[in-house]
Amino acid sequence: MSNDETKRTKKRRRDLDKQPTQTSSTTTTTSDNKPQSCNVNVNANLPLKSTKHYQVSYAHRNIVTHICYSTNHSFLMTASDDGICKFWKRNFVSNASSPSTSSDQKDAAGSAAGGIIEFVKSYISHTCPISCLVMDGIGGNTAATIGESDGTLKLYDVSTFDVTGIIRTQNPQLPLGSNAAFVAPGQSMLAVSSGGGAGGKSNGSIYLFNIITMDPQPVKVLTMHGKSTVTVLAYCTRHKCVISGDERGILEVWSMHDEHCVNGSSWGSVVNEKDNGINWSAATKFQQTDLYKLVKKKVTPLSLTIDNNSTSDNTLFAIYGSDHRIRVFNLVTGKLVITYDERVENVYGSNGSSTKSNYGMDQIEYGKRQALETEISEMTPIYDYSQSTVDKLQSSRQKIQLSFVNSSSQSGSLLAIPTICGIKIINVSTHACVRLIGRNDASSLRFLGLCVCAPAPTKIDGRAVQFHLARGGKTSKTEAEEAEDVHDPAAGPLIVTTAYKKRRLFLFSNHDPCEEYLSASGTITGKSAVMSAEDANQAKLSRDVLNEPPDSDDLLLGNDGHHNDSQQNSKLGREAILRTTMGDIHIKLFSDDIFPQKTIENFVGLANKGYYNDVIFHRVIKGFMIQTGDPLGDGTGGESLWGGEFEDEFVKGLRHDRPFTVSMANAGPHTNGSQFFITTVPAPWLDNKHTVFGRVTRGMDVCTHIENVKVDEQDKPLDKDILITGVDIVQ
Repeated sequence: MSNDETKRTKKRRRDLDKQPTQTSSTTTTTSDNKPQSCNVNVNANLPLKSTKHYQVSYAHRNIVTHICYSTNHSFLMTASDDGICKFWKRNFVSNASSPSTSSDQKDAAGSAAGGIIEFVKSYISHTCPISCLVMDGIGGNTAATIGESDGTLKLYDVSTFDVTGIIRTQNPQLPLGSNAAFVAPGQSMLAVSSGGGAGGKSNGSIYLFNIITMDPQPVKVLTMHGKSTVTVLAYCTRHKCVISGDERGILEVWSMHDEHCVNGSSWGSVVNEKDNGINWSAATKFQQTDLYKLVKKKVTPLSLTIDNNSTSDNTLFAIYGSDHRIRVFNLVTGKLVITYDERVENVYGSNGSSTKSNYGMDQIEYGKRQALETEISEMTPIYDYSQSTVDKLQSSRQKIQLSFVNSSSQSGSLLAIPTICGIKIINVSTHACVRLIGRNDASSLRFLGLCVCAPAPTKIDGRAVQFHLARGGKTSKTEAEEAEDVHDPAAGPLIVTTAYKKRRLFLFSNHDPCEEYLSASGTITGKSAVMSAEDANQAKLSRDVLNEPPDSDDLLLGNDGHHNDSQQNSKLGREAILRTTMGDIHIKLFSDDIFPQKTIENFVGLANKGYYNDVIFHRVIKGFMIQTGDPLGDGTGGESLWGGEFEDEFVKGLRHDRPFTVSMANAGPHTNGSQFFITTVPAPWLDNKHTVFGRVTRGMDVCTHIENVKVDEQDKPLDKDILITGVDIVQ
């Protein structure tokens, strides 16, 4: 290699180094109404831990309303208020310990979060909000979404994350509601509750659609609920029957044991011991069972879940009622097993400050959470279907959701319940609260919907292996085998939740990032370090992946706790506006005394002398960053305001933890010049390697447009006219 080539190669090291461095008390009542203690009893054998914080969150563009999980294919599906449905792949080996993809295309967001899940695909499923998202009950092979007002059912093959069919009813006499379930042993039928229609009131019917023929006309219409709105609907695979409930509190249990019967004569018929293994009949249920208790107390069922995977002889189902009580029934006998009271004033307010302190609440914190519960009750139909006016339905399509948790280490069924103090895991047999998850985050988040993702399976199907290898895996082992080899905690169970009026989905695992951040920064001489407010804030901020353009809440978080504009009114400038040929990019400069003043002085000085005028974006990597600042336009030139290079200025708290971070490019330690870059994803592997000096506050769409231009093999845009026309500094 010639001297010129050697010199050129050395100078090209100014390009970014893309290689990541791998671095409480609850009131319970049994069926005989005797109160029992329900303290938080820790069981070491339970795979879920009582983590106080969620590990990571991912964003939709609008409020997340529905979530469900496929155990067969390890896919998570989410839906939001804008009609968007997303597929996410569960990673049983975190990115830190698994073979990574190429550095150019590395999923930085996943790396920052430990790679628990990975975004796969997004659909504009409906042109209106999604009123229902449901998966089949035999492992999640098929999923369906229902549009709130477009009269459309969409069916998905979960294994290929693709749409397989569309059923368009387009019949005003068949308005589709917000509850659905795959029914019959082969899950070939979809039961859908009726919607409000033109008059805004449901006719109480349940439509049975054949998803094989995809006939827009239902094969049968069931009317056992009369004119009452159906509020819950679920299929029991074990007993081949359906449980449905309406706004009056009436529960119906009906048979779907034969999907091939002539004219559907047995569909919706009375359950019996021969076909369903149930030793009571609907005709005598008011004398033999406790299913009448809801209607007797005028309680509307709001959420229904069935323990289809129970290993005991009895199948349990749980109902969250509008009176904030959770009732667990035995389906075989129809008897009430246990009642859990989650009324705020009774459980958390009646026993004084001692009860509140058990859940990390003082009087002020309790009042704040109680006020939020009042808002949900009065302004949305989440707790009260009798208030389901059109306006209130449009105000929130979120639902509270229960879920049974499978655990071979527990004797008895476990039930996950979202409450104001976090997510409680209740052992139905012992009536003990064995876990309380997300206690600290419950201060700012009211968890509503949830689903439980099972631990790593012992065997993963061929498609999952191909998916893993296609992502860059360098081994023929399955993800489960790798997880077992390295004991990766990502292979453990997950709880995925939605929260009231939040556009994020929150993932809880056995990792608590805030606790681990503290433990990693302490214990040097055997004494635990005290996490500073800045450290605690940083640990919390790093959990929220900005995989979608940030909204006002995200931008508020992006200020790193420095909200005082007077502190930023420095003589160096508080904002820079990059005037580019594709639009303006507004950058907030960290010009306070505690921030990298020399870096800011260098950037502002070069901008004021016109150094960046007509400089191109010479390096663009989609899914990573856009780079500019080299007057030569090839990544080998540029110098500082003082000539030559200057030292790095790493400031604790200024990190590459979110998209649209502005940072200095270099060729190694203390080699800063004029080049800088803007990330388009979180890039934590660049921390303490490149000096962060700003964040984009407006013009994110311009950065995204530049990021998506066509480039050559050197990552240089083919369009030579993408450049900076000037830089304005705002004092």
